[in-house]
Amino acid sequence: MGKIVIGIVAKPQGLKGEIKINPITDDINRFKKLKNIYLNNTKYEVENVSIRGGFVVIKLKNINSIEEVERFRQCNVEIDRDDAVELKENEYFMVDLIGAKLITEDGTMLGTIKYFDKFGSSFVATVTDSISNKEFMFPFINDVLVKVDAENKIVVVDGIKLEEVKV
Repeated sequence: MGKIVIGIVAKPQGLKGEIKINPITDDINRFKKLKNIYLNNTKYEVENVSIRGGFVVIKLKNINSIEEVERFRQCNVEIDRDDAVELKENEYFMVDLIGAKLITEDGTMLGTIKYFDKFGSSFVATVTDSISNKEFMFPFINDVLVKVDAENKIVVVDGIKLEEVKV
């Protein structure tokens, strides 16, 4: 079955056990349809979801205090893959690109995608450089991307444009 990471716990919200989540999805309204989530590999039933300024606030059944939420700070929010939205053609889950090879159009191996963050409306990929073993980041945007092959875990980028935007 497998799980998919859809967010990261930021902090407690309020006094009654609500959880503020940084979503890692292109449509945060998907959270409103969830019945269950996983935190630290434990399944929790969702009681209520609200969207507040780009963040998701979730209330889980049997989590009723700030102290109970604190143990989840910076924890991945996961769902069963079966509960994920159905993908359209040429769509993919970002989690399926973790571990993907990053190469240029001419086949030069640049590194391996380690993880993604979301800043505003854009995803940023963190890559481990294949030569120096250091990390660099770049905006995961169409201007840089040439091809994304999630099935084979290969991401092809325009090397010149990548050099202009990577940090």
